[in-house]
Amino acid sequence: MFKKFSLLIIFLSIYSFAQDSIDNYDFGYIETMQNKLNIKFELDNDVQSFRFDNEIISYTVKPNTGLRTSISANYQFLTLRIGYSPKFLESHDSGLRGNTNIFKLNLSIFVKNWMQTFE
Repeated sequence: MFKKFSLLIIFLSIYSFAQDSIDNYDFGYIETMQNKLNIKFELDNDVQSFRFDNEIISYTVKPNTGLRTSISANYQFLTLRIGYSPKFLESHDSGLRGNTNIFKLNLSIFVKNWMQTFE
């Protein structure tokens, strides 16, 4: 019985085959962006606030401006984003709270599996 089983295993291993584990699939709907310049315009409300709650007092600190515009450019491994708050998006109560200016500079670098962002 053991001899028949070993012969069966040997013959099956002769007729078996393996596929390459590293295949390059071309799905057709995935396009690489290696040599393309992408420009993006954004309008967002990326405003952070600070809230303090206590038994005696509770208050929230928020900036005057609720909206920010930004423009970003992506090319190969580098992303540069500049964000600011223009005058036409200011809130109407800035006379009560004072003037607030928002400026944000963001630089991202993508190298293989690593990403580094500087703000």
